[in-house]
Amino acid sequence: MTVERVRMRFPQLSCDQRCFVDEHLRVTLPAPDPWARIADVLCARSASARYAADLAACCPGALVVAVHDGRTCHLRLGPDGYALSLRERGVVPAAVWRARASLVHAGLAAGLPAPTVGSFVGRGGEPVQARACPVRVG
Repeated sequence: MTVERVRMRFPQLSCDQRCFVDEHLRVTLPAPDPWARIADVLCARSASARYAADLAACCPGALVVAVHDGRTCHLRLGPDGYALSLRERGVVPAAVWRARASLVHAGLAAGLPAPTVGSFVGRGGEPVQARACPVRVG
């Protein structure tokens, strides 16, 4: 279980070309109550796109739900549950998938439409600063 406060800064991502800052709570399952229900980004390990949909339905407050198996990450985005899958040729560490889920959150929070956020994550979003700080649980 990981509960983190994530802060990302991006140059010129906002509409008025100012620096955009996104802060959110990222939770990796399994996690005790209430963490999954209050997460902005919810991550889990599974190969099932259906599991991503089920998590999104159970935790409607999460703007991004990301479920990965190392090579593929199935995401559910926003209140409409837009589905997106990201695939890699090789196995990608869980920490990288969590970071990409946070990039997706930042893109959505900045106003990017869900269908275009995959290309934003694909090019890395060019963050100036990305920091994840553990949250004390318990």
